[in-house]
Amino acid sequence: MQNAKTPQNGIRAVIFDFGDVYNLSNGPGTVFMRQFGRAEREEKRKLWNAEVKPLWRRLTKGEITTEEFWASAGLACGVAVDPAEMNREMVHGQVSERFRNRGLVEMIIQLKKRGITTAMLTNNVKGWFDEWKMKDENRELFDPIIASQEIGMRKPDEEIYLHTFSVLGLQPQECFFIDDQADNVEAGIRLGMPGFVFPPKTNVEHANWALKRKLKELELLGRG
Repeated sequence: MQNAKTPQNGIRAVIFDFGDVYNLSNGPGTVFMRQFGRAEREEKRKLWNAEVKPLWRRLTKGEITTEEFWASAGLACGVAVDPAEMNREMVHGQVSERFRNRGLVEMIIQLKKRGITTAMLTNNVKGWFDEWKMKDENRELFDPIIASQEIGMRKPDEEIYLHTFSVLGLQPQECFFIDDQADNVEAGIRLGMPGFVFPPKTNVEHANWALKRKLKELELLGRG
């Protein structure tokens, strides 16, 4: 990790979520629904939310495999599924340059220039995330990169935040957390870590503007 300077507000590290913050590709539910016609999707999505979505927690903790996850999705929705093809689509979405939030990258670069540590904390699946994680350009942007399945913990459980503070060697109040899920941000706040809910499923330019304004208020970015 880089050596972080301490600004006036005491924040030495900014921790970013991956999906719907840094990466704007579709999640597994949307990828899975592509095989259905528009008329079927509403019914199938209800089945997904009721029977498959709860398995996402187990998958991102490493308790089940992607093959088991996709097989359960197929069984719930009454369709044959090729897990290998589903996995390829998920990897493509995570590594494709076109899904990267370029406005956010600019903020990260500015933060690093100001001596702020920039970290990644994501609920993710090792087989989908490995290729992205191993790219030098991503490792230069984020240090450390903490992915749930690799350590058997996930947001919003307290233990993953405590693990992150330990890896960073910082106190909760010395970190600032950005996530699109309010529950995840609120869990960090309860431990003493300030945070920002990245506006979910909205115009990315507006979301970036709101985040940039917040980082300027905290004097983590310059006013210019």
